[in-house]
Amino acid sequence: MRNVAVEPAVADSQLWWGFTLDLKTGFWSKKPGEDGPKDLEGAQLLPGVQPFVQDTRNLLLAKVNLDSAGARKEDFLASLSFALQRGMQALFQVEEQEIAVSRIGEDEERRILYWEAAEGGNGVWARLMQEPDALAQVASEALKICHFNPQTGDDEADKDMCSRACYRCLLSYSNQMDHPKLDRLLIRDYLLSMSKAVTTKVAKGRTYEEQYDWLQKKRDLNSSLESQFLSILSKGRRRLPDRAQYRPEKNAYCEADFFYDRDGLKGVAVFIDGPHHDEPECKKKDLQERAKLDDAGYRVLVIRYDSSLEEQIASNEDVFGPGAKAAGQ
Repeated sequence: MRNVAVEPAVADSQLWWGFTLDLKTGFWSKKPGEDGPKDLEGAQLLPGVQPFVQDTRNLLLAKVNLDSAGARKEDFLASLSFALQRGMQALFQVEEQEIAVSRIGEDEERRILYWEAAEGGNGVWARLMQEPDALAQVASEALKICHFNPQTGDDEADKDMCSRACYRCLLSYSNQMDHPKLDRLLIRDYLLSMSKAVTTKVAKGRTYEEQYDWLQKKRDLNSSLESQFLSILSKGRRRLPDRAQYRPEKNAYCEADFFYDRDGLKGVAVFIDGPHHDEPECKKKDLQERAKLDDAGYRVLVIRYDSSLEEQIASNEDVFGPGAKAAGQ
């Protein structure tokens, strides 16, 4: 097979997709034969130009378990995608055009893709990731919008107004092509299950429970205080540390009991201090070496034995997260 270079041709009878650019002036031009200025003498026309722009958007890619969808997998995905979109709009008080949705991929790789269409983003994805109950609340809002009782799943729709879908629940002008697929009854049980879910972070390929077990094994096994600290985080579904027994800075001779990574910033070094840290020599060394971490840009957080662990954790929600109960209030 030969490579053939094709030069753009200009002919009065030819039609092109796209726009025509005058390479001589750099301006958009009329195509030959179109109504408009007839002065094309000396013009160097390049037809078929299709402008495009590049932009940055925050995306949310959702993989859905389709085992319960039966033969109507695409109908299920379409209905769920728009139900959750409506739930997000209701919960976070954003306009319909601010959260866009599409379905991508094929067969087992079929996914729902959401993106923040608003200029500069609207912060929805951050809340969904950081608040353990946010996705559950979205599902509850979606149930209400689809005319279901969010606690029991009972159908509360006026059957004369909505059987499978209506413009008060799933139908909209922007999803007209999907109207034949949309069926709120298909997704009721799935939304009910989601409404009881808790969002947790997967750390280094481990689930929340696996990360907890890993940290319990990596901690100082002689410290019951560290074990208790991890247990309180886990029971509250707060954010677990990324590392344990970690020395973040070579020039600081201290090892953080636990460590939280921070995107683009030095991390948070958490020290779980038992009674022996009150001894004068130990206290002096702690202050000296931890100050080096602070000077290097790390955040140093000390959790002490003589104060309530629950209260100390709750007062540092920016590190440990709000917890499932707080997020649901």
